[in-house]
Amino acid sequence: MPFWHYYLLKYLDLLDTVFFVLRKKYNQITFLHVIHHAGLCLILNSVLPHVYKAVAYYPLLGFTINSGIHVIMYTYYGLAAFGPSMKKYLWWKKYLTIVQIAQMFVIIVYMMVGFLTACEEFGSIEKMAFSFAALNFVMFVNFYKKYKKD
Repeated sequence: MPFWHYYLLKYLDLLDTVFFVLRKKYNQITFLHVIHHAGLCLILNSVLPHVYKAVAYYPLLGFTINSGIHVIMYTYYGLAAFGPSMKKYLWWKKYLTIVQIAQMFVIIVYMMVGFLTACEEFGSIEKMAFSFAALNFVMFVNFYKKYKKD
């Protein structure tokens, strides 16, 4: 995939925020949502100029996995938009946050293995991407804990 597609994919991910606003579902625009999407855009703009250097591949792996997760989420949103008659087919809603947590865990472990085996250097872009993945992991776990209580 040409690397400019990453810009397109990540900025298309912001459409869920637009749909939340249009549907007046402001409660879905959480701190986690804003930090996750804004942070991904900031990191993307920092990473893509370095795309032909090895330094950009950790974040691009994360963006690729994250885009796949968003396809799953948007499939859920699309099916849910058909109304209550679809509810029986949406039993997997409770697993969406678990999949997001797993995604962050995989990215963090992948990066840690690269750093610990000295296969990859731990430069400023990697530190930024690693910190962002760790922050998102913590925020998604906290969101999941809160969601489980409700």
